[in-house]
Amino acid sequence: MPRKENRTSACQTLKNVVGFVCLLFCMNLAHADMVDFFNGVKLGKQLPEHQFSFVGAAPDLRGQVVLLDFWATWCEPCRKSIPELNAIHEKYKAKGLVVIGSSQEPMATILPYLEKLPMQYFPAADIDQKLHKALGIKALPYAILIDRSGKIIWRGQPTNITDKLLETALNKASD
Repeated sequence: MPRKENRTSACQTLKNVVGFVCLLFCMNLAHADMVDFFNGVKLGKQLPEHQFSFVGAAPDLRGQVVLLDFWATWCEPCRKSIPELNAIHEKYKAKGLVVIGSSQEPMATILPYLEKLPMQYFPAADIDQKLHKALGIKALPYAILIDRSGKIIWRGQPTNITDKLLETALNKASD
């Protein structure tokens, strides 16, 4: 029969191993594949019906390719992606790309945040969370690319958006 201290030591070792595995799992949540695992976005599907409350004027989406970024004021990786999305917006807006930043937070939270870190694209609130729920968005930041017909053609981390991806989407969309 094993001694009590050996059983206690084995239990503690098992707890340490489980804790370490959980830590590794959590550290990998920022990886796009893990975020895809938690989010329910399906490629090839039409973007579900939704309604945003925009900060300022709403963009004209007719005939445009849309890059939709899901973000929150409390999300540090979201904060880091805003300057990159500003640059993407500036570079591709004349070619038919509309960038929208969608938050589930109320305007009273979003507006003061945008004074500190402006979005040069179109910030919006999905206050009833209809789109977030329909797409199963649970992990942030997360972006989807939507073609001119409203079909989701790409999903992943905003930091993984490349010029090649956008140019391909814009060229295909104009065919």
